[in-house]
Amino acid sequence: MHIFQDKDSGTPEIVSTIDDPSNRRYVYVSVSSRSESAVANGHNGPFVTKIYRYDLDTNKLVRIYRAAGGSGYQFLGFDGNKLLLAVAAYGDNSPGPGWADEDLAAPTLTYISTVNPAKGVQTYKPSAKFHAMRVKVYNDGWIQP
Repeated sequence: MHIFQDKDSGTPEIVSTIDDPSNRRYVYVSVSSRSESAVANGHNGPFVTKIYRYDLDTNKLVRIYRAAGGSGYQFLGFDGNKLLLAVAAYGDNSPGPGWADEDLAAPTLTYISTVNPAKGVQTYKPSAKFHAMRVKVYNDGWIQP
């Protein structure tokens, strides 16, 4: 965990990980950190949210996103080079059955571009084809409710 710790974060926690299906050499990691003073005083926040890309070929870890606040992101999947995100609920390791499907059914989602992550978190409006595929996947049992 010390590899995720830097000068602006205290206690890091891995929130979510995902392999990039279009480039198997990359793994993305969502990390949420509480400041040292919050930990020392028994408070839950403030948090620092970060997303890292780990290159399996070079063994290099690169931070591609950082925001003061938030409690990290759960990764929902990819649409091309868009890494789809859902805000993580702090302390909720088990959001319950169907949580990913509920998030994916929303009229808008958020994402970060794996090609140009410097643009930060952006709004993603799923297409009708995306929602049709989501329903097909759900009905075929690939994602269990």
